[in-house]
Amino acid sequence: MDKTAQDSLAKKPVDMRDRILEHLEALTSAVSLDDLARLSTSDIAETLIISRSLASQYLNDLVRAGLVVKVAGRPVRYFHRRAFQKRFQVKLSASEYASLADLIQATGIADHRDFARAVGFDLSLSSVVEQCKAAVQYPPFGLPILLSGGVGVGKSFLSRLVYEYGKN
Repeated sequence: MDKTAQDSLAKKPVDMRDRILEHLEALTSAVSLDDLARLSTSDIAETLIISRSLASQYLNDLVRAGLVVKVAGRPVRYFHRRAFQKRFQVKLSASEYASLADLIQATGIADHRDFARAVGFDLSLSSVVEQCKAAVQYPPFGLPILLSGGVGVGKSFLSRLVYEYGKN
């Protein structure tokens, strides 16, 4: 964190800045890529009962400090950096992105959309998901996938997710 960002954060009441950061962390940890409305300045301000301009000022200070990632557009959206990186298992190289599409492209999280409905897709099933992705993408027409397991473990569900991934 550079000296001006530290000075800027030091001048603000710590209480509200920390509340915004905690709120943003909770939202980022739970949000899906298809439901990003709660990450706008207006919604954060409304939830924390502060003015939109004050929320914007705090959020931009947190972006400069490297704790929050800003995605430009209408509306501007903010993500808690560590929570986003943990949730989508990626490393964010920048603090600001021109659009949500740029963020998705830069991090490669678009692949998570198809498998996000599976419990554990980013943790316990991550190696299985990666193998399925590799099989579908194998040139020129992909590779066959054999799913095996006991009754009720989710073979049909996973096969639907693999199909949707290949289709998309």
